[in-house]
Amino acid sequence: PAIVDSAKARFAQLREKHPWLDHAVRAWSALSHRNGNAYAAAITYFSFLALFPLLLLVAAITGFVLHAHPAAQQSLFDHITRSVPGTFGTTLHNSIQTAIKARTGVGIVGLLGVIVTGLGWIGNLRTAIDGVWGCPPAKRNFFKGKLENLYILVGLGLGMLISLGLTVLGTALTD
Repeated sequence: PAIVDSAKARFAQLREKHPWLDHAVRAWSALSHRNGNAYAAAITYFSFLALFPLLLLVAAITGFVLHAHPAAQQSLFDHITRSVPGTFGTTLHNSIQTAIKARTGVGIVGLLGVIVTGLGWIGNLRTAIDGVWGCPPAKRNFFKGKLENLYILVGLGLGMLISLGLTVLGTALTD
């Protein structure tokens, strides 16, 4: 016990001497006291869950692009034939052709999945922010809350698209 008391006293001195350390310790204590780790886990779960419909959506968009540009599609298939010979190359070629043919259905399922998981992600994010800041959960109509979450999700999506577009433009201009 004497060693523990000595360590506690030394840590208290360090916190007193370094305000940034005291701030970090108090912030971590507040986060732990308000179940911040559980909120972070919920947000991470929905983020991971949202990856699968996002991948479906990307596959559908790729299918639409390849369907609209037969030369790019042929170039991809030629590249696969050269790079991945044998049975696996044939399987990959057939899988891509199937994805191009099923692009509309895959896109609808992917879009619906992104909306559902995205709404859950935004909802958990709202709850986590309120909880960590010690605010009671906001009372809102279920449908109004989902609509507000949808606006936020659309805004984030547009922000990502604009960011991606600016990155592509900036990269193209600097090359």
